[in-house]
Amino acid sequence: MRFWLALLFSLVGFSFLAWSGFNYFNSPLSPQDHHQLSVVIKPGANVSQIAQELFQRHLLKSPLIFKLVVRFHHLDDKLQAGLFKLSPSQTPLEIAKTLTHGQLDRWLTIPEGYRREQIAELLAKNFSLSPAEFLNLTKGQEGKLFPDTYLIPLPANPKQIIDIILKNYYHRIKPLEPLIQQSTLTENQLLTLASIVERETLSDQEKPIVAGILLKRLRHHWPLQVDATIQYILGKPGHWWPVPTLADRHLQSPYNTYLHQGLPPTPIANPGLVSIKAVLQPKTTPYWFYLHDHQGKIHYATTSQQHQANINHYLK
Repeated sequence: MRFWLALLFSLVGFSFLAWSGFNYFNSPLSPQDHHQLSVVIKPGANVSQIAQELFQRHLLKSPLIFKLVVRFHHLDDKLQAGLFKLSPSQTPLEIAKTLTHGQLDRWLTIPEGYRREQIAELLAKNFSLSPAEFLNLTKGQEGKLFPDTYLIPLPANPKQIIDIILKNYYHRIKPLEPLIQQSTLTENQLLTLASIVERETLSDQEKPIVAGILLKRLRHHWPLQVDATIQYILGKPGHWWPVPTLADRHLQSPYNTYLHQGLPPTPIANPGLVSIKAVLQPKTTPYWFYLHDHQGKIHYATTSQQHQANINHYLK
């Protein structure tokens, strides 16, 4: 009998200590400290990473308790990325609930090779902004809407977002100024060719080689003959980069690089830094032609006969 009473008291005591410990770690780190900290939760961060970030910022007593609270209240899939104002006076549950809504900023990712219209669609989807207003304000800016991940303040209008993107473009391009000054290309020509390289390649390794091929064609007054420019002509909502046919190569447009020598009038998309660097530092090769097979692997050729053989072998 004494054994069972001792066991019972032990279990009660253990439960009391466990409950007391949980309550301690589930309480605010500093109840009287109401100052707010700006905390950025990155896209894709899981509960463990978020808990560790909050712990390191001195907002939690225990990352483990935060994770338990989040899972107990089924908030795992509701935590959002963005910029938040949090306080050490908040409980783990209050912090978790704050992270499910009310962020001060929202993430916007612009992929490499997107055209203005695609970026306008992104903004309409994520910020409920007018695509028409964005397109109107970015006339002449194709190529400078730099692909990157941005924290956009809420609320934001198209002009504010455009200013953030353009400021980032000039910041990211600044280290390349020595190479730009050595280049014979104007800024528009550089971005136009870089946008073509962006759309014509599938890996970073290909970019300097393809840039070298296209620059060689330009120097020797060959038409560029790139499908990406035909795609640009054909692009429409829901299908901005369609697969062109042989008949499409006869479309009358200044962007048709099968009919016209030289570069198109403007960039056809917004290139990333690697494509811009590839144009500034192209790789010299004996190649004049390239194509991608159905698996996305690139094949180069030095003569039109070799290129035709590649077409027959890999595309037919």
